[in-house]
This record gives sequence, C-alpha cells and structure tokens, in this order.
Amino acid sequence: LSSTKPTRSGYTFLGWGTSADDTSVNYNPGDTYKSNSSITLYAIWKAETYKLTFDVNGGNALELTSELEALGYYLDGGKITVDVTYNGKYPQFPKAEYPDGKMSFGGWSIDSNIIASGDTVNITEDTTLVAVWTNKHIVVFHGYYDDGTDSLTTYVEDGETAVKPEDP
Repeated sequence: LSSTKPTRSGYTFLGWGTSADDTSVNYNPGDTYKSNSSITLYAIWKAETYKLTFDVNGGNALELTSELEALGYYLDGGKITVDVTYNGKYPQFPKAEYPDGKMSFGGWSIDSNIIASGDTVNITEDTTLVAVWTNKHIVVFHGYYDDGTDSLTTYVEDGETAVKPEDP
C-alpha cells in the first residue's frame, strides 16, 4: 500500500478498513497486502476537536457556572472554553450581558457570522467567538408624573416600539 496518507478537512486519517462501516484499522499506509485477490479499502477518519473561547467584546466577564461545566465548559488560561468536534453540533452557548444594560446581546460570531447553538461545527482550528451587541435607545417620558417627578426613562432595543407606561 502507498505510504501517502489521504487528507480531509476537519478529520485525521486513521488507516484503512475493509468495509465502509469499519471503525478499526485493518491496514496502515505503507503496509504490504499479501493476497492474490482484489480488495477494496475504505478510509477510516476521526473528526478533529477544536477549542472555542469567548470574547465578551466589552461585556461583563463570563462566569464558569455549574450549568456550563455540566455542558463540558472549562477554564483555559482564565477564559471560558469548550471543545467542539468538526461536523458535530455547537453546544448551548453562555449568554453575555453588557455592563450598563444599554446594549442587547445579539449572539456569538465568527468573522461577523452569527453562530447558534445546534449549528454544525465547521471550524478547522481553535477559534474565539466574539459577542455581538445591538444598541438600545433611551426613551424619556418628560413631565409624566403629577407628583413633581420630571421624567421616566426606559431603554428600547433596535426595531422595538416604545410603550407608554401605565398612567400614574
């Protein structure tokens, strides 16, 4: 057999099997095939595992909760990290919060593409997900109260409509 190993993005070549559903290697690259009959060999692949870390992008620091630990998250160099397997599914992601509440968490992104829990893992290297924030707008109801209170302030997310508070 050739000593050249085939390549496939996101996978490691383990060896050759004798059936399409083999998971154990029957032949390695460079092995000698000693039979006088023909044989079909099937590549056996192992999906690679990569580290995901999280950049809160100005948001509050993430905490490693017991819920996240139960999902396989751990601290690596002080950063919340989880291992993902190529062609598998992304796990439930932590939710980030903005310090003053004036921004809404829009999700996690890779190169400006939002990645959601349950999406298929297609990264082929350790990757950092970056928090995406959307603006909240300040809406002030001036002269609203009869008791001398000047105004009532609320925050409204992009695309939402400010709702008038109940009458005092």
